Amino acid sequence: QRTAMPGTGCNLPIPIETHETVNFTGIRSVEKRTTMLTQDENIVELAFSVQYRINNAEDYLFNVENPDIPGDRTCRFGSRSTICGVLDSAIRDVVGKNKMDYILREGRTEISNTTETLMQQVLDSYQAGIQVTTVNLQDSQPPDAVQDAFHITFVVKRFSPLGHQDVKSNGITRRFPLTAIAPAI
Repeated sequence: QRTAMPGTGCNLPIPIETHETVNFTGIRSVEKRTTMLTQDENIVELAFSVQYRINNAEDYLFNVENPDIPGDRTCRFGSRSTICGVLDSAIRDVVGKNKMDYILREGRTEISNTTETLMQQVLDSYQAGIQVTTVNLQDSQPPDAVQDAFHITFVVKRFSPLGHQDVKSNGITRRFPLTAIAPAI
């Protein structure tokens, strides 16, 4: 293992020595769609996009096996790249410590920032030679199976003069028929 500087140089034949050129100027990105459990034991579907660049070629090439997989922009289940594993771990940590309503509404920016910070801390501890530039929470929503129920609960919470507990105990359909709520949305 060695790092060569720019310019002319000699390489041994391929079975003995290989070389890899690292692009420092390019921004790379990966995307991840996942379903996770929140602190209040709700399930939420999330879509993240991470942009990163290489800031140390020697660390990137020699300290971590499979830091990223060139050309693979989607972190799939079982992906062997370090960047996908770190992203998955950071998302699970951050989402697991927050409630669903916070994740879906006012906490989107903080979720992204905390995930970025945590990812960078882990990558630095690995000495991976990767600098995370941005983490974007592109989409967050309840799973499709409960989307309608979640929407009704949101509308009732927002427009209820009585409060959420009273609405739950009296039943949504008796207090707020959907025909009365739908025009307000």
